[in-house]
Amino acid sequence: ARHWERMAAPGASSLGEDLVAHVLSFVGGREAWRARRVCQTWARSMAGTSLYATCRGSAGTDGEARPALELDLSGCRLDGPRVLLLCDLLRSRPPVQLPNAGRAPELRVDLGGLVGVGGAAVEVLRAHGGRARLVELSLCGCGELDLNTLCAALSPSSSGPGGRHLRSLSLSGCHGLRGELAAALHEYCPALTELDASGLAAAGSAALVRALGLNLRDLRLDNTQLGDCRTFCRAVAELHRTAGLAAPLPLRRLSLSGCGLTDGAVRALGSLL
Repeated sequence: ARHWERMAAPGASSLGEDLVAHVLSFVGGREAWRARRVCQTWARSMAGTSLYATCRGSAGTDGEARPALELDLSGCRLDGPRVLLLCDLLRSRPPVQLPNAGRAPELRVDLGGLVGVGGAAVEVLRAHGGRARLVELSLCGCGELDLNTLCAALSPSSSGPGGRHLRSLSLSGCHGLRGELAAALHEYCPALTELDASGLAAAGSAALVRALGLNLRDLRLDNTQLGDCRTFCRAVAELHRTAGLAAPLPLRRLSLSGCGLTDGAVRALGSLL
């Protein structure tokens, strides 16, 4: 937050709270969150400022893109009382009904690289309740995240639908995820079409294909040591048989950068995909 500390020098503070509030009203997401913590004057000036930004959402039935909301808190520290403060802010200034959004607006959340992510992810995602539909979530680099916490964040509850509308999920670098990740995503994220699970074990990658292969359009498994790829190929072949597929899987993109594939593995994958 050194950038904000420099701006909060006496010369900037002498501008007056009204002018400071006007300038900071153009700031959103993680910068707004950080700016609130510079000093009490800035915190008061930003009392009515939303942490959400607007972005382009998916197209409606008329083909026109609907406005969506974005909450970018990537790289922020969310430990201790900061989690409580953030969730209070999200609840007191929840996502609004955007013009031409129709039903509850789409919401994209980036919590990538958070420090102290643990239960913070659960609290942040549940703070929105049913006022927005979570369609995109990035937890990239949250090495502390475990499977139980992820399930708690994505499971439906009385406060909201969880991951029911989620279409895109990034778990790259979440090395703490162990156990039945594929089964959990299949249960809590039925609409999931894009998944980044880079760095997972080979067995976990095969399980993801078995559970989600008929829905996924974009799958990233970079830096996953697949080796000769036999387990992965068996999973794809098994999915073909059980689903009675005459055509390849519906994947439009499969990224296996840094997976150490042998020439034979590449040929085997090519024949299946």
